[in-house]
Amino acid sequence: MNTSIIKSKCFYNINLMEIRIKEHLLKTIISNKISEKTAILTFAFLALFFLNSCNKDTTEISNSKVEKGELAVEIFTHSQCVDKIELLNETKHLDFISPEIILMVQSNKQAMMRISKSSTNEIDTLFSLEEIPIYKEKVSTTRIYSSGTMESESEDITPDNMNPINTFTANPLPAEATIRKTVQEDGLIKSYNGEGKLIQSVPYEEQNMKSFLDTLKYYVAITEDSIALQQVKSSQSQLRKIKQQSISNGLKIIELSNGNIVLEQLIESGSISNSIKIKSSQSPLRSRTELNAEMNKTIKFEILQGDQLLLRRSYFYSNKDALKNSKYTLNIPKENPELIKSEALFFNNKNIPMIKSTQEYYLRNQMVFHF
Repeated sequence: MNTSIIKSKCFYNINLMEIRIKEHLLKTIISNKISEKTAILTFAFLALFFLNSCNKDTTEISNSKVEKGELAVEIFTHSQCVDKIELLNETKHLDFISPEIILMVQSNKQAMMRISKSSTNEIDTLFSLEEIPIYKEKVSTTRIYSSGTMESESEDITPDNMNPINTFTANPLPAEATIRKTVQEDGLIKSYNGEGKLIQSVPYEEQNMKSFLDTLKYYVAITEDSIALQQVKSSQSQLRKIKQQSISNGLKIIELSNGNIVLEQLIESGSISNSIKIKSSQSPLRSRTELNAEMNKTIKFEILQGDQLLLRRSYFYSNKDALKNSKYTLNIPKENPELIKSEALFFNNKNIPMIKSTQEYYLRNQMVFHF
């Protein structure tokens, strides 16, 4: 059984849902047209969240066809990721443990053994195959042309000896039976095995990115416009204006004591995988996004069902050039996260709550603009 495939299927909807939530927040803010400061915030959202949704990288630029137009944007990433599913532990996962979760855990002896451990060092037994950590290293690139055509290429460059499940299994999958590279272009998704041979080519419905590209160009332009920047009022006055105009759109904005900004919004139940929802709960789902005081970096993203935490992603930054976009926001290159730590509540096939933990470290994470 390939546990990495199972995990990716279970959590694919989480990533899509997070992107949709953030795009909806953008549309809410954009529709109000309430200042250059808001435009800068919008650009920051666009750059970071579109980049996180792509998760792709390489370094070569292919020859574009005439109908594609000029190359407009490239998105590069090179990431190293560790995925792990583990039983709940009150030392590590206290924010996820509620009375309802405790009741579910009590039905499983192994889960109860784990949850009350005072130290994670005491936990030295794996109870299932899915608890073995999975390491992945990927490089990818996404290209968007002036016509709105988008192409992407993603390659798994994980060393074969990095994962215990491959090292110790009696019958590891041969290179010709594994998908290591995926190319999306000209209405086709092509998959290549570990030997570089094409093993599958299937049609897909292409998405035209012209609208996204036009919006991105607009916000880059006004961000770099020195006259517009001089007209920006104080953060406090703009924040009050955003609060007043966002109430009717269901967007709740909170200013924390440290100056950070929190955006909260209800989300549709169908936008999140059933594997992470508490089925017995009728509480509504909501997202919570925390930004820094300057509103140009995401600090944390959470999904809750009532007061029950379902998902948390924390973002960490550094000042490396490989993590900065080529265009500027307030004369400072837009920084993308170097590390993303994720924790998500997960219910296995026995309905036992577990935690899927992911740590994704970026060696490269940037957008390059050609306009």
